[in-house]
Amino acid sequence: MAGLSQNRVFEYWKERAEKQGKKTVGYSGKNLLTQKWNYNKRFKFIISKINTDAVTLDYGCGVGRYSSFFDKNKYQGADITEELLEIARKDNPDYSYTLLDTPNLSNVDLDNIEQFFCATVLQHNDDDGVKKILESLCEKVGDKELTIVLYENVQTVGTKEKEKIKFRDPIDYFILVNLFFDVKNVRYYKHIIHKEEHALMIFESCKNRNPKG
Repeated sequence: MAGLSQNRVFEYWKERAEKQGKKTVGYSGKNLLTQKWNYNKRFKFIISKINTDAVTLDYGCGVGRYSSFFDKNKYQGADITEELLEIARKDNPDYSYTLLDTPNLSNVDLDNIEQFFCATVLQHNDDDGVKKILESLCEKVGDKELTIVLYENVQTVGTKEKEKIKFRDPIDYFILVNLFFDVKNVRYYKHIIHKEEHALMIFESCKNRNPKG
């Protein structure tokens, strides 16, 4: 259960999007009514605990399920899969989305970012991939403070996707974030959804460990 390498991530999500369309993200492969029920539980758990008014990058936004909770003028969704972004743009025409040319953030403007939001995305990446994403984020934000919000699957009971997911607990994610950012405060919450434990982790007042200039 090591997660996907960055070389495999593009191919995996493109294959999944072509096969499943809007059902690609979330409770994968389940019908959209079942997914909507599960997402409503996630929304209630997550949205009340985070700052939806912050200038936010929604990394791995997929079909834009979380977009409408954020201020459209302070939101940028980003994903590596064009097929999913086409759905996001259609469903949320007033919101902005960027196609990433790599899983990292080389072509994203983060000059005004206040919050990095990422939901059930990093779990599909191996540790090296997560480090590259966080390192890229660190380089792009420079010496600005940032809130990093991660919502990830931390324990499974019996998912079919086990070989494609790296199950990390909040301490594992803190260690990864702490490689690149000084974190002043951490909050995390857990719940069970479709028989799997998920954690919402909020790393506050994160400062680049090695700002340039």
